[in-house]
Amino acid sequence: MIKINNFKINSDASEINISLEADENETVTKVLLWSNKTFQDYSLAIDLTSELEGTSNIEEFVVTANKAGVNSFTGIFFLEVETSNQDCEGCGLIGIAANLIKYNECLLDKVLNYSVCDITIDCRDNNDIINISVLLDAISICLQSSYYNEAIDIIDSLDKLCPTCSSCKTLTTYCAGAGLTFATLDNNLILI
Repeated sequence: MIKINNFKINSDASEINISLEADENETVTKVLLWSNKTFQDYSLAIDLTSELEGTSNIEEFVVTANKAGVNSFTGIFFLEVETSNQDCEGCGLIGIAANLIKYNECLLDKVLNYSVCDITIDCRDNNDIINISVLLDAISICLQSSYYNEAIDIIDSLDKLCPTCSSCKTLTTYCAGAGLTFATLDNNLILI
């Protein structure tokens, strides 16, 4: 049996901390990482197996955004872990880490812009505010219910509603706060 003790994006989204544990007399033999853009496309998986020491049943390591080929760990990330006792490829345990701060900042920016909007001018962000809020809630439901492909579809919709924010001048960048990220701890998906 595999246990993901920790699969968590750090507060500035520059690293993912990973801690894995296999049963005694077993070792972790394979670790793959995907983003929401590459999930379960094995040809695009980032193979982290080289990070494994292979000397005990416990493995701990850090993956930088640079090693993962991303600017930062924003969105949903999936980890597949296999051990020496598994008899099938692609049937490992899946862990999830998600950083949704970009989308929460987008929502907040639209709310702030709407709140100062002149009532006589057409304020078109109102529908976006509702849509973004509902989609963020839906991602939580999808991830907690293991509807990964649906969560990916929702992230794609959020990316359309929240492109890189060039108008977010009123917001200061902040680190991950409570309720804005997901992590896998002790094989349980938790909202942090």
